[in-house]
This record gives sequence, structure tokens and C-alpha cells, in this order.
Amino acid sequence: MKQEVGVGKCGWAAGVYLCLFINNLLGLRVDVPAGKAWLRPFCPRPEFTWTDCRLGTARFDFFYQRRDTGMFGRIVNRNETSFEAGVELLLPVGVQIAACKRDGVPTQNAM
Repeated sequence: MKQEVGVGKCGWAAGVYLCLFINNLLGLRVDVPAGKAWLRPFCPRPEFTWTDCRLGTARFDFFYQRRDTGMFGRIVNRNETSFEAGVELLLPVGVQIAACKRDGVPTQNAM
């Protein structure tokens, strides 16, 4: 008797890991019906870039960088429809916000 061996369990486990990695470590969340995208990285690496990221039916570029001179986060919308976007960067203990830009323009409000 020949037994067929599939990759069902391994594929399921890989999918769960990938979802957790995207959501929890990279901090990427997209709600296409609501038109919202978030970048809230908990990233042990000092930077990551994901160009032409497809999450569901939406496409974005995500960028995060942590250096001695500052922290940077950026979302580029690659869709025909507009999205509300949010970037939340967790500062190390004792660090204060020196400057904040929204759409490339300096702002007084860090929110």
C-alpha cells in the first residue's frame, strides 16, 4: 500500500509563522476594507525595507531604520485608492523626541 505524504501541516505552520513575523516583529498591519495601514516595528535588527509588499489586495513599501542619530519609519502607498497610515516607533528608555515630520514636513505634533 502506497501512502501519499502531503505538506499540509508544514504549510500551515509556515503560514502561521509568517503571519506572526509580519505582524509582531515587523509590525505591519493592513486593513484593506477600512483603508488603513500601520507600521509599529518591534524589530531586533536596526533596519528593514520591504518594497512592493503585498498584504491582501493592497501594495505598499515599508521602511524602518534605527540609528544613533534617530529612528525613521515610512509607508509608501502603491494603491490607486488612498489609505490612512500610522507609524509608531518605540523609543528607548530616556530618549526624547527631538523632531517629527509628517509627509516630509516638520511638525510640532508627534502624533
